[in-house]
Amino acid sequence: MTATTILHPLDLAKVRMQVCDHPGSTLNVIRHVGRCEGYGSLYTGLSAALLRQATYTSTRLAVFYFLYDEYRRKYCKAPCLNEKIIMGMYAGLAGAFIGNPSEVALVRLMADGPRYCCYYYCRPYTGTFDAICKIIRYESISGLWRGGVLTSGRSLIVTAAQIGSYAKTRRALQENKVAKGLELHFYTSMISSFIAAVISLPIDHIKTRYQVRSDCVTQKEILADTRRNRGIFGLWRGFTPYYLRMAFHTFITFYLLEQFFEMYQKWEEHERKLR
Repeated sequence: MTATTILHPLDLAKVRMQVCDHPGSTLNVIRHVGRCEGYGSLYTGLSAALLRQATYTSTRLAVFYFLYDEYRRKYCKAPCLNEKIIMGMYAGLAGAFIGNPSEVALVRLMADGPRYCCYYYCRPYTGTFDAICKIIRYESISGLWRGGVLTSGRSLIVTAAQIGSYAKTRRALQENKVAKGLELHFYTSMISSFIAAVISLPIDHIKTRYQVRSDCVTQKEILADTRRNRGIFGLWRGFTPYYLRMAFHTFITFYLLEQFFEMYQKWEEHERKLR
């Protein structure tokens, strides 16, 4: 939650860069928002971002812990890397389904800036609860799962890329004695997040531009419009804030996961000795 609060301006900058036709650099977007809307506007949609963490991230971690624990109980050993990736993908799908309503509300709140610079068609919202209520009222409850397939696809790609590249990068750094301890976690997170960001940002770009609109535009039309007006590399617009946010979250998440697994193994060993 603390990381989400600190990094929220980067998330807002990423969304504005994706939905606006001529956004400029990350710093230019942040300066423009602060100058035209007030620097407090950089935290527009923070409540929705916190709700997303409480739903998407919590569900993903809970499902992953459950699958990991069940595997150890059934086979009396820790899962291998490929099995961890599969567990992570299942957990990501569950998190994406539960967290999609807050994702839609978040995207629309962050994109709700000056109408003359943003390319979207949605009603102004006063907050997360207001956004959810208006989406249900005007688009039916299914509107809360708008772009759900894209959210799930992004989650699958990010999870597979992060877990796979994180483990291999960590092993390579350890073998070459490049870093250790917290420094090792930092370098590994930066490298694995870069790989995940490059692979997943095109899907995130289409997802954002699709969820921010409430008309009948299709995902295929959004992709065609992006390629026509922004070029193929327009799919990677907003890479810098997207990558920085992902790297920081990866660092915290994987560090805490490793601490949890170490504690879990020590507890299991202690229980075994008592028997």
